[in-house]
Amino acid sequence: MESIQQDESLDQIPPLADDEWLLRLHFSPEHICDGKVVPTAISTSDLKERGYSLDRESIVDPHIIIDRARTQSIKNPTGRQEPYISRFECCAIRCIEDNGSPAFEVKESPIEGNLGHAHLISAQKLGEGGLKRLRNLLLPHLQNLVPLSSLGECVPHTNSLNT
Repeated sequence: MESIQQDESLDQIPPLADDEWLLRLHFSPEHICDGKVVPTAISTSDLKERGYSLDRESIVDPHIIIDRARTQSIKNPTGRQEPYISRFECCAIRCIEDNGSPAFEVKESPIEGNLGHAHLISAQKLGEGGLKRLRNLLLPHLQNLVPLSSLGECVPHTNSLNT
């Protein structure tokens, strides 16, 4: 019965709007050097295949991101010492063009346990060089970093979808 209710709640997630804010978890020093997100923080295979995972600020329960940070830091305690959040507007990413065409598709992709999950993926079929070019177009949008400890301050969690 619980599984059926979760499936129904996944179907009730609204489409990702241009004016929504998105969040991405990063770690210092693995993804951040001198206060800036580095290109290798964006996996080209994510851009090509499964999607670069994000969270929708208006829907995600901040505890989901906090728990994810804890779990991921255990996997690499040396590289994942300090967790940070990149915060950016969906429209800014949807407006990025590559050779006159949209560079990215940004979509809602709720999953069991995180109704606020979203992802971005290359809008074009590209080789490794093209994906690295896209990565460099995305990178400036990830530079608005806040410490994970400030998450509650930057994420006004008011949506009832996670209750």
